[in-house]
Amino acid sequence: MHWKRVFGWSFVIIIAANVLGLLSGLILGNSEIREETIGRLIELHRIGRTIAIGTVSAFCYWRLGAGVAHKALNILAAFLLVQLLDIAVAYLMGASIGELLDIWPSVRGLLYAAIGYFFARLRPNNSFKPRPLRGSA
Repeated sequence: MHWKRVFGWSFVIIIAANVLGLLSGLILGNSEIREETIGRLIELHRIGRTIAIGTVSAFCYWRLGAGVAHKALNILAAFLLVQLLDIAVAYLMGASIGELLDIWPSVRGLLYAAIGYFFARLRPNNSFKPRPLRGSA
């Protein structure tokens, strides 16, 4: 296990997710808000924030797993650490017990980690082209 990498990438993931959430809120606050379209605007920002956080998280999990031998263990450890940090941050921000125990954010986080693991398993020489026979190339 590469604990320094696990801790480093876990903090990058949690900080990036919180920064993206903050930026989403700032962009929403600076948007032209009309009473009849506020619900749609909030939903679009929520979808955009989820896609951005998912993309950044999967990228970070990929980079964590790309340079280590035990990819699954390192990514799993980082996922668990991110979940613990996320719960701690939510608790400090005043989240209720019901919000802290909500399973869907953890399922999304596990999906991001699985996507990162999938990309980490791909190698640069992983080609669909057949190798040429010896001496023919």
